[in-house]
Amino acid sequence: MRKSADHATCFLAITRYLAPMPSFDAIRPYTDKDVPAVMSRLLCNPEFHQAAAKFFLPKVNRQLPRLSVLVVRSLLKRRLGKLQTVSDIQQVMEDYMAGLIRQTIVDLSVDGLDVLDPEVPHLFISNHRDIVMDSAYANSVLVSEGHRTAQVAIGDNLLQKPWVSHLMRINKSFIV
Repeated sequence: MRKSADHATCFLAITRYLAPMPSFDAIRPYTDKDVPAVMSRLLCNPEFHQAAAKFFLPKVNRQLPRLSVLVVRSLLKRRLGKLQTVSDIQQVMEDYMAGLIRQTIVDLSVDGLDVLDPEVPHLFISNHRDIVMDSAYANSVLVSEGHRTAQVAIGDNLLQKPWVSHLMRINKSFIV
């Protein structure tokens, strides 16, 4: 009996000195249950609209910035407002990436994916030129070969604006 009492006392003493486990909610990738609220925040964010207008309608945006923002905001709400899951979002991203690859890359080759089992998790480590685009290309290739997309570590130094953080985390990135 004495032994179990000592064990219990020791356990209580140890747990008293352990720091509580931090919550990772602020850095984790978003899950399907987060998508509707995050999409709502993105679709109501004027900075997101302005950045999208500069990206999708650069010429119009230079001449008529307010009009380009109104048009893009409407298109974004129509196209993205129905998305309910991370997979839905990644499908939109894959459609965009496929077009970008067709328009901007002469030859994209990948070796070795045929030896990776799509049902087994893998860790990919690389240096990079552009963390966003390099990981987008890698995910596009993974999907085209029947693999799931990867989660991507992204430095908090790249996420100065909340809408950028939301956009990255809704696309399976986590913050380091």
